[in-house]
Amino acid sequence: MSALWVSPTTYSGSVYFMATVVEQFTTFWLNVTSDVVEVTQSDTMFSTTTVASTSQVSPEEAGFYAGCGSTKGCYGVPDASCVNDLTCTALVTYQVVGSNVSFQVSGVTTGYVAVGLSSDQQMGGDSVVQCVYTSDSVAAAHSQNVGFSNQPLTDPNYGITFVTGSYVNGKVLCEYSQLGAQSVNSLSYNLLTDTYFLLVAIGSASSTTIIQPHALNSMWASGSSTTLDSTDIIGASASKRYLIVIHGICMLGAWVMTVSIAVFIARYYKPVWPNSTLCGQKVWFSLHRSLNTACILFTCVAFVVIFVYVDGWAAVYKKKSPPHSWCNCYWICAGTVTDGSI
Repeated sequence: MSALWVSPTTYSGSVYFMATVVEQFTTFWLNVTSDVVEVTQSDTMFSTTTVASTSQVSPEEAGFYAGCGSTKGCYGVPDASCVNDLTCTALVTYQVVGSNVSFQVSGVTTGYVAVGLSSDQQMGGDSVVQCVYTSDSVAAAHSQNVGFSNQPLTDPNYGITFVTGSYVNGKVLCEYSQLGAQSVNSLSYNLLTDTYFLLVAIGSASSTTIIQPHALNSMWASGSSTTLDSTDIIGASASKRYLIVIHGICMLGAWVMTVSIAVFIARYYKPVWPNSTLCGQKVWFSLHRSLNTACILFTCVAFVVIFVYVDGWAAVYKKKSPPHSWCNCYWICAGTVTDGSI
């Protein structure tokens, strides 16, 4: 990218240019700085080219990328290629040091970037450490994902040692060490031998220990599980969040649209078309039955896709899913029986 600037005719001296470059919502560079240019009054105009985006990585963040693939493992968001390009929206590095695991975490946020160690690609039963930017400083705290919510620990420093943290160029940077073997609320984690999916989430925080729920598009899971003594470079998996959208659309179509119309027809349209039939039945009844059948079909599709999203019934049970899941199971059974009896 190039820029053209016309200097004031009376100005002479040294100038440099700063810019913010946005590629997309989650990919941007702050404080892109040009070389210093000497301007004399005889100059009328000149053009300058911005430096490559990778040069805008701060020295602190560049240190996080150093050693990826050789001395430590690295997980890059949105994909593994961003690690080599030094352009990750979020980056997690890990390295076994004695009986502990050393982590380095960076993320584009004004709140928190959290790292979860999970047995699958969904929330639930995960050991989480969040690095939080508040009041011009960065601190880390230990928490746990219980079901689909995050719960702070009584001792937020349990099992972790915060090393350092900073906020540079719109990114939270922090380093901490985590005990290799620990038990949290009856769940055991062995970071030295077990394999984990890495979860990364970005969001806002009320304090170091109280973090707000992240948006659906602000949580990423690694495409494969890994041991934390690995030096591989891995990236985030393809998102399945579109399944949540399909689930929501189908449930709205079933219970807001088709059922409402079916009830309305049954209540007010019985006297209409008194001598007409459709498929051998009164018109109102045929429409009523067809809409109820559509409701069941929509619900079945929603039922299947959400189970695909959470990786099956076992995942729902393990994550102590809220009553919403159980009610959905009840209604699909009750609706099927009701519709079948019509």
